[in-house]
Amino acid sequence: MNSDKLGLKKEFLNLYLHAVLAHFTAIVVFILGSKHIVNSYDKLPDFIPLISSYYFNIIMLLMGVFFFFYMLFEVYLKRMIQILNAAKFSAPFYIFSIFGFIGLGVFPFFGAFSSISSL
Repeated sequence: MNSDKLGLKKEFLNLYLHAVLAHFTAIVVFILGSKHIVNSYDKLPDFIPLISSYYFNIIMLLMGVFFFFYMLFEVYLKRMIQILNAAKFSAPFYIFSIFGFIGLGVFPFFGAFSSISSL
């Protein structure tokens, strides 16, 4: 019984590590991509209005964030929730898991804020 819980805990932490690495990689890509786009605004042709390019970039960024979180949910979070439901872990492990999920939801807003503030 304990070896099953240990195996599930290892699988959960491995999935959590991969989800966090994917998450931070996406934040870095979004921030660097938006800075590159902002720096290239002065090179736009005159027939493209600047405001429409802003809106286009924001819409593309939101679509990318949506698809990234959908993929993250399908690949990692579904299995992590199944593991948490199947095994009865200690209370600190559940608290760690909850704070981890909150962090996965909060950090993209920091990334979006930093990229918007650079505009």
